[in-house]
Amino acid sequence: MARKYQPVFLNYGFTLNIDKHNVHRPQCLICLDVLANESLRPQKLKRHLEKKHGDHVNKSREFFLRKEREMNNSKSVMSSAVFPSKGLTKASYLVAEKIAKEKKPYTIAEQPSLPCAKAMCREVLGETAASKISTKFRFLPTRFADR
Repeated sequence: MARKYQPVFLNYGFTLNIDKHNVHRPQCLICLDVLANESLRPQKLKRHLEKKHGDHVNKSREFFLRKEREMNNSKSVMSSAVFPSKGLTKASYLVAEKIAKEKKPYTIAEQPSLPCAKAMCREVLGETAASKISTKFRFLPTRFADR
């Protein structure tokens, strides 16, 4: 039988982590270890806190609430960094396509390329940014024709 997380477990430095099978698992707010569902017992959570994080035993609930907020904030920052927008992904494919059409994959990527920069700006930021790129960076050698 699967155990359920209780809010009192925050006093021992643990928050709720739900896995892909919808099973509640405790996650330590200090070392970020995710324990088995069988560890959802106050004495096991307290033992983890005492053995691994002895200097945090007498910390208040507010301390662990702050740690939980920090962990949730870092998760949101990481997810935004790990999962880029569709526009950025498409822009990288546009650049890869231009490099592939040139048939020199190792040498062409090292040279600055105005059309690639314009394609990326057009996809991510819009047509205004692409037009600004072409007016500001006329000195860059263009190797590709706009296709």
